[in-house]
Amino acid sequence: MKWSKTGGLIAFGVTAFVLALWALSLWKRPHDDGKAKEAEPVAAAEFWERGQKRYREGDLDGTIADMKKLVDLEPTLARGWGVIAEISLGKQDFPAAEAAYSEIIRLSPKSPAPLAAALANRGLLRIRLGKTTEGLDDLDRAVEANPLAVEARMTRAGHLQYNGKFTEAIRDYDEVLKLQPDQIDALVARGLARQYSGNLDGAEKDLRLAEAIKPDRFDIQADLALLLKQKGDEAGAEASLQKAIKILPAQEAGLRENMKKVPASKK
Repeated sequence: MKWSKTGGLIAFGVTAFVLALWALSLWKRPHDDGKAKEAEPVAAAEFWERGQKRYREGDLDGTIADMKKLVDLEPTLARGWGVIAEISLGKQDFPAAEAAYSEIIRLSPKSPAPLAAALANRGLLRIRLGKTTEGLDDLDRAVEANPLAVEARMTRAGHLQYNGKFTEAIRDYDEVLKLQPDQIDALVARGLARQYSGNLDGAEKDLRLAEAIKPDRFDIQADLALLLKQKGDEAGAEASLQKAIKILPAQEAGLRENMKKVPASKK
């Protein structure tokens, strides 16, 4: 009997000891939520990969944090600044976007395409911020860096046209259309620039070319309606008007009101 009592005490003691160790191990063990803990990046490539993952998941602040660590580790990598610029623009943090474009420009002095793109983007941003002189200088530098940079020429032409400098704007549109004859936005914009500068036949030619590419685009049909009325082609103006209304019925009242404002043709 003695043995059995002693054995029972030993068994109980061993069991208690094992349970105590098990509980202690649980207390010391990190909480397991079913997900493996992600290792903190240490290399530039790892920050780039995690930043891309965070971007896809919508964690924009986390993406920017990773891109800043990336450029700290690899100061010559412009792509990190490109991501920062894009996200900053989306968040309307314009000073941060301008600074990021400036870093790309600093890092890409001998790379025509990225240099021109960054200059064009910074130029447009600066113009929107009221820094017109600096913005136009950026656009001029962008075209100089890469004469084939369609985006830079289109941006510069649009600003020139907005400020009534139609001859200069048309010159840029001409260069764009040499590179991309079916660039529909350039055709429409040059058509309007020609119309405003008095070249109505040239304007119609551009808008007809644009119409042939995309006949169901509202602004093309609306612009044609206004132009043809200005030229005295009432039947043509009405035909284009009806096409525009069919594309966007909600715009009918406004378009008809604009048609009334078109001066009568002198023909």
